[in-house]
Formats: sequence, structure tokens, C-alpha cells
Amino acid sequence: MKAQYNYLADGTKLGVRDGSGKTGYDYVGSMVYKVVDGQREFDRAVVGDVHFTSEGIRYALTDQLGSVRALIDEDGLLSITSWTYLICLFEKKISYCHR
Repeated sequence: MKAQYNYLADGTKLGVRDGSGKTGYDYVGSMVYKVVDGQREFDRAVVGDVHFTSEGIRYALTDQLGSVRALIDEDGLLSITSWTYLICLFEKKISYCHR
């Protein structure tokens, strides 16, 4: 499978599609739209550390470099996580943290 990326002249990414051109994502500022069979639907908007998704609001927890390590939903429950980072925090296994 090949991916086709579309950019503006200034380097701004407009979207990405699979080989058929019917499935992928469109980017409009901080908004992301999912495209399936040529039909566009809202996927998410990222504003700072807050992700507005079709499933609700997610708050990003970042590490010291700004990489998103976990997303917390509006009820305070863990939504998505980076497991390697959590192993470091909870098990304190330094060998995992410094790969």
C-alpha cells in the first residue's frame, strides 16, 4: 500500500490518502477529518493539550519533551497510553526508560 500526501506550497500538510485515494485524513488547521470511501467526517481537533474527538474530550499528558504519553477522558479515565512510559513510572525499571 502506498500513501499519497498533499501539501500547500508553504509546506502545510493538507491530507494523506491510501493508494485508492478514497481513504485517509484531511487536515484543516488543528482540525482532522477522517475520509472513508470519499466521505469526510470529523475525527478530532487539537487545541493545546486538549483533543476534541467524536467520542468526547481528551486531555493529553505529556513528558518533559512534549510527547503525548496518555490521553485522559472527561471523566478522568485513562483513554490511550504509551505503555513503555507507564512501565517506567510504575515499575521503576530504568532499563526500559533509557532505550
